[in-house]
Amino acid sequence: KFISGHSAVIFSNDNPFKLYKQLEKTKTKMAAKAGETAPEDIVIEKGPTSFKPGPIVGELQQAGIPAAIEGGKVKIRETKTVVKKGAVISAKLADVLVKLDIKPMDVGLALQAAFHDGTIYEPSVLSVDETKLLAQLQLAGMQAFNLSVNAAIPTRETMVPILTKAVRDARGLAIEAAIYEKDVVDAIIGKAQRESQVLKTLVK
Repeated sequence: KFISGHSAVIFSNDNPFKLYKQLEKTKTKMAAKAGETAPEDIVIEKGPTSFKPGPIVGELQQAGIPAAIEGGKVKIRETKTVVKKGAVISAKLADVLVKLDIKPMDVGLALQAAFHDGTIYEPSVLSVDETKLLAQLQLAGMQAFNLSVNAAIPTRETMVPILTKAVRDARGLAIEAAIYEKDVVDAIIGKAQRESQVLKTLVK
């Protein structure tokens, strides 16, 4: 059910994810032709163009692109999605996209499905954003580390930070509660001195 049109079967020792990535690298961007289906939303960004005032303004407007003349040049007045993913590209729009040098079509080998160890992998599964995935793993690791430290769950990676935090918290408690231990007595006296100075200032 995954095979349609001109297809080929590729035999490889690479895993499906690596194979998918390799095939994606073979793709290049091409201009759209009338009657082709948009592979993704085609968005025209607002801003000035290189066109001088002329018939191009009408052509853009007929293609559904809001255009006007400003400062002696043609300007796109607002960002506009001119065709949704899966919709057919009209002849007028295809012509305008060429003039705007917008190439929305992917040309190259498209993996339809991969069969590996009894499992079928579709492109939606194989299309992994490695940068995003790595960022998510790093965030998860940081959150797990913080949870371990704050909840005092000892692990090899968090034992030292947990002990450091415990010592710091104990020292802070001893100072605030004025518990005279040799390790904090100087800090307690210093705190008392600072408070007395503030009190003298208020009395004056």
